[in-house]
Amino acid sequence: MSLTDLELSYNHFTDSIPPSIGSMRYLKALYLNNNNLSGSIPTEIGKLMSLTDLELSDNWFTGSVPPSIDNLCNLSILYLHRNNISSSIPVKIGNLMSLTDLELSYNHFTSSIPPPIGSMQ
Repeated sequence: MSLTDLELSYNHFTDSIPPSIGSMRYLKALYLNNNNLSGSIPTEIGKLMSLTDLELSDNWFTGSVPPSIDNLCNLSILYLHRNNISSSIPVKIGNLMSLTDLELSYNHFTSSIPPPIGSMQ
C-alpha cells in the first residue's frame, strides 16, 4: 500500500519538514499549510515525482525555493504564499508545464518576475 495524499493542514506543527519526505515516492498531494513549520523547504521535495499538489502556504519557511522543484513535472498546484522565502523566484518554475495554479504572494522575493513565468500559458 502506498500513500498518495497527505493532508496535515491547520495543525500546530513546528520545526521543519524532514528530509525523509523524499522517500514518499507515490505521494500525489501534500498539504502542510497553516502550521508553524520553519527552516528551508528541503531539497528532497524534488524527489516526489508523482506530486500534483504542493501546498506549503501560511508557515514560516525561509531561504529559497529549492532548485529541485523543477523535477516535479506533474505539479499542477504550487502554493508557497505567506512565508518568509527570501531569494529570487526560481526561473525553473516556468518549466513546470502542468502548473495551473501558482501562488507566491506575501514572501520576500528579491528580484523581478522571471520571463519564463510571465510567458506561461
